[in-house]
Amino acid sequence: MKILCYGDSNTWGFSPINGSRFPEDIRWPGVLRRCLGEGFTVIDNARDIQASLPVLVLAPLPVNVGRDHHAYYHEQIDKSFDLIAAFENLSAQKGCHFLDPSQVISASRHDGVHIEAEEHIKLGLHLCVIVRDLISGGDSPPHRQPGL
Repeated sequence: MKILCYGDSNTWGFSPINGSRFPEDIRWPGVLRRCLGEGFTVIDNARDIQASLPVLVLAPLPVNVGRDHHAYYHEQIDKSFDLIAAFENLSAQKGCHFLDPSQVISASRHDGVHIEAEEHIKLGLHLCVIVRDLISGGDSPPHRQPGL
Protein backbone atom coordinates (compact mmCIF):
# COMPACT_ATOMS: atom_id res chain seq x y z
CA MET A 1 0.00 0.00 0.00
CA LYS A 2 1.34 3.41 -0.95
CA ILE A 3 0.57 6.53 1.07
CA LEU A 4 1.39 9.94 -0.36
CA CYS A 5 2.35 12.75 2.02
CA TYR A 6 2.28 15.81 -0.18
CA GLY A 7 2.29 19.19 1.45
CA ASP A 8 3.96 22.36 2.54
CA SER A 9 6.98 23.20 4.68
CA ASN A 10 5.51 21.32 7.66
CA THR A 11 5.45 18.10 5.65
CA TRP A 12 9.03 18.87 4.58
CA GLY A 13 9.99 19.22 8.25
CA PHE A 14 10.94 22.89 8.56
CA SER A 15 12.08 23.70 12.11
CA PRO A 16 10.54 26.92 13.45
CA ILE A 17 13.42 27.17 15.93
CA ASN A 18 16.37 27.45 13.55
CA GLY A 19 15.08 26.96 9.99
CA SER A 20 16.81 23.61 9.52
CA ARG A 21 15.08 20.42 8.40
CA PHE A 22 14.16 17.90 11.07
CA PRO A 23 15.73 14.43 10.65
CA GLU A 24 13.56 11.89 8.83
CA ASP A 25 12.75 9.99 12.05
CA ILE A 26 11.26 13.19 13.55
CA ARG A 27 9.27 14.48 10.54
CA TRP A 28 5.67 13.27 10.67
CA PRO A 29 5.89 11.31 7.36
CA GLY A 30 8.88 9.42 8.79
CA VAL A 31 7.05 8.72 12.06
CA LEU A 32 4.06 7.47 10.05
CA ARG A 33 6.36 5.24 7.94
CA ARG A 34 7.96 3.69 11.03
CA CYS A 35 4.65 3.23 12.83
CA LEU A 36 2.91 1.52 9.89
CA GLY A 37 5.86 -0.82 9.31
CA GLU A 38 6.29 -3.36 6.54
CA GLY A 39 3.81 -3.54 3.70
CA PHE A 40 3.51 0.24 3.46
CA THR A 41 5.41 2.73 1.37
CA VAL A 42 5.12 6.25 2.73
CA ILE A 43 6.11 8.75 0.06
CA ASP A 44 6.87 12.26 1.22
CA ASN A 45 6.70 13.77 -2.27
CA ALA A 46 4.69 13.21 -5.45
CA ARG A 47 7.13 10.96 -7.39
CA ASP A 48 6.57 7.32 -8.30
CA ILE A 49 2.81 7.26 -7.72
CA GLN A 50 1.31 4.57 -9.95
CA ALA A 51 -1.51 3.04 -7.92
CA SER A 52 -4.78 4.51 -6.75
CA LEU A 53 -4.54 5.72 -3.18
CA PRO A 54 -6.94 6.50 -0.36
CA VAL A 55 -6.84 10.26 -0.03
CA LEU A 56 -6.60 11.86 3.40
CA VAL A 57 -6.51 15.65 3.22
CA LEU A 58 -4.83 17.50 6.07
CA ALA A 59 -5.86 21.12 6.44
CA PRO A 60 -3.15 23.67 7.19
CA LEU A 61 -2.79 24.63 10.81
CA PRO A 62 -4.25 27.92 12.00
CA VAL A 63 -1.81 30.70 12.83
CA ASN A 64 -0.69 30.44 16.46
CA VAL A 65 0.43 33.73 17.96
CA GLY A 66 0.61 35.02 21.49
CA ARG A 67 -1.75 37.64 22.87
CA ASP A 68 0.82 40.38 22.22
CA HIS A 69 0.51 39.83 18.47
CA HIS A 70 -3.14 38.73 18.31
CA ALA A 71 -4.48 42.14 17.25
CA TYR A 72 -1.86 42.48 14.51
CA TYR A 73 -2.49 38.98 13.13
CA HIS A 74 -6.25 38.94 13.79
CA GLU A 75 -7.15 38.87 10.08
CA GLN A 76 -4.63 36.09 9.31
CA ILE A 77 -5.95 34.03 12.23
CA ASP A 78 -9.52 34.35 10.94
CA LYS A 79 -8.41 33.47 7.40
CA SER A 80 -6.54 30.39 8.63
CA PHE A 81 -9.74 29.04 10.20
CA ASP A 82 -11.66 29.85 7.00
CA LEU A 83 -9.05 27.87 5.08
CA ILE A 84 -9.60 24.83 7.31
CA ALA A 85 -13.34 24.99 6.59
CA ALA A 86 -12.65 25.32 2.85
CA PHE A 87 -10.36 22.26 2.89
CA GLU A 88 -13.01 20.28 4.76
CA ASN A 89 -15.78 21.30 2.32
CA LEU A 90 -13.67 20.53 -0.74
CA SER A 91 -12.64 17.16 0.73
CA ALA A 92 -16.30 16.28 1.25
CA GLN A 93 -17.19 17.36 -2.29
CA LYS A 94 -14.38 15.25 -3.77
CA GLY A 95 -15.05 12.21 -1.59
CA CYS A 96 -11.79 12.47 0.36
CA HIS A 97 -11.12 11.78 4.01
CA PHE A 98 -10.27 14.89 6.02
CA LEU A 99 -8.27 15.72 9.13
CA ASP A 100 -8.04 19.07 10.86
CA PRO A 101 -4.61 18.68 12.46
CA SER A 102 -5.33 21.54 14.87
CA GLN A 103 -7.47 19.02 16.76
CA VAL A 104 -4.25 17.09 17.46
CA ILE A 105 -1.32 19.54 17.31
CA SER A 106 -0.60 23.25 17.17
CA ALA A 107 1.89 25.46 15.41
CA SER A 108 4.93 26.69 17.29
CA ARG A 109 4.74 29.95 19.21
CA HIS A 110 8.22 30.70 17.80
CA ASP A 111 6.93 31.57 14.34
CA GLY A 112 3.21 30.83 14.62
CA VAL A 113 3.18 28.61 11.51
CA HIS A 114 5.54 25.62 11.68
CA ILE A 115 5.40 22.64 14.01
CA GLU A 116 8.10 21.61 16.45
CA ALA A 117 9.66 18.14 16.72
CA GLU A 118 7.26 16.87 19.39
CA GLU A 119 4.27 17.89 17.28
CA HIS A 120 5.69 16.05 14.24
CA ILE A 121 5.87 12.88 16.32
CA LYS A 122 2.36 13.37 17.73
CA LEU A 123 0.90 13.98 14.25
CA GLY A 124 2.73 11.01 12.72
CA LEU A 125 1.43 8.65 15.43
CA HIS A 126 -2.10 10.02 15.11
CA LEU A 127 -2.00 9.60 11.33
CA CYS A 128 -0.78 6.03 11.76
CA VAL A 129 -3.99 5.18 13.64
CA ILE A 130 -6.13 6.92 11.01
CA VAL A 131 -4.38 5.28 8.05
CA ARG A 132 -4.66 1.83 9.65
CA ASP A 133 -8.38 2.49 10.20
CA LEU A 134 -8.86 3.65 6.60
CA ILE A 135 -7.07 0.59 5.25
CA SER A 136 -8.90 -1.91 7.47
CA GLY A 137 -12.28 -0.40 6.60
CA GLY A 138 -11.41 -0.22 2.90
CA ASP A 139 -15.02 0.26 1.74
CA SER A 140 -16.03 2.78 4.39
CA PRO A 141 -17.14 6.15 3.01
CA PRO A 142 -14.88 9.17 3.39
CA HIS A 143 -15.43 11.05 6.61
CA ARG A 144 -14.01 13.67 8.91
CA GLN A 145 -11.37 12.25 11.24
CA PRO A 146 -11.69 13.28 14.87
CA GLY A 147 -8.74 14.86 16.59
CA LEU A 148 -8.68 12.59 19.67
